[in-house]
Amino acid sequence: MNHTSTAFSVNRFSRLLAADWKINRGQYIRISAAGVGCYLAVAILVSVFAIQALNNKMNAMVAIDSLSFMKVEYMGYYTLASFFITCLGLTILGSMTFISMNSRAGRISTIMLPASMTEKFLLRFLVYCIGGVVLLNVGFLIGELTACILFAGIDLFEIFPAHMFDSPGITAGIVGKAILIITLPMLLGNAIYSLGSALWPKTSWVKTWVVLQILWLLFAFTGAFGLFNIIFDFFKLIVMDIRGNEDVLFWCYIALFIALIAGCWLIAWNRFRNTQIVQRFMKK
Repeated sequence: MNHTSTAFSVNRFSRLLAADWKINRGQYIRISAAGVGCYLAVAILVSVFAIQALNNKMNAMVAIDSLSFMKVEYMGYYTLASFFITCLGLTILGSMTFISMNSRAGRISTIMLPASMTEKFLLRFLVYCIGGVVLLNVGFLIGELTACILFAGIDLFEIFPAHMFDSPGITAGIVGKAILIITLPMLLGNAIYSLGSALWPKTSWVKTWVVLQILWLLFAFTGAFGLFNIIFDFFKLIVMDIRGNEDVLFWCYIALFIALIAGCWLIAWNRFRNTQIVQRFMKK
């Protein structure tokens, strides 16, 4: 077959998945173990401090309600630390998306695989984006379950940490919106670092991070000359026009992030499908 073709075959893609698992199984297991290990380490560390604090309170004959509140508080600490791990993990996994393209031999191997470029790209998307999200969520749940067993009580184990929204008036709809508001920027981070991996396969995470810092500096620099104020006033007018309809603002937020995520992956796809064995800025 034409190895640079973009045609898609389900049968060929399933064989590609099986072959990739056979070849890279060890690497995937190590990545999974490292990810889950980070959550477990945080869970155990939080549990140590929580158990010590709970023992001190129990010795002081504190009310049961106070102890329950403390358990929820320490579970919140675990959730916040896990949030940082998840954000960082998604960027690291994103930067590994096209790591096989960081050398001439790797590009030859990728191009010569008996599959179309669409199938090779989709494989990387499934492993480092979809697979990464699944891995990090499983790691979070394993860590949360560990913390519940060690100090909090199994009754606090939840698929989603609702104790972060444990306030009167918090409905399922509000929690669902909060999940989307939190999740989409994390997925955008993964998409940005995946794009960086497509552009700079070598030391991708560092180069992407540097570029992002430069962009932030430029953004701040333009803000100093009033451009930011002009943009802010423009968006403020839009918000004023739709004030009182929070759903419109919410869906505008969703649409913006989906467009940015899709744009990053489309540019990465275009870069990947036009891969050449000898890259312009690579000697090896």
